[in-house]
Amino acid sequence: MEVEELLQKAGPELWLPMLPIERIIAESMADAERRGIQQGMLRGEYDRARKTALAMLKKGYPSEEVAEINDLPLEEVLELQKKTVH
Repeated sequence: MEVEELLQKAGPELWLPMLPIERIIAESMADAERRGIQQGMLRGEYDRARKTALAMLKKGYPSEEVAEINDLPLEEVLELQKKTVH
């Protein structure tokens, strides 16, 4: 939720007494939280793609196909493939 939206919902009793520096800090914290959530989601998608790629490789799918389907670099899929051999 955006800082401005939060401040509007909270009402003027919260945001009127805020000093400019306090607003900057609040906005920075909200922005950092938003970035952290986005990074976590991206990491989860990446981890899932690698897990799926590994499962596909174990079932014998060609590495080029695995890379294309999971949107992973071929070099990374080839590294994963080495793990399936051992």
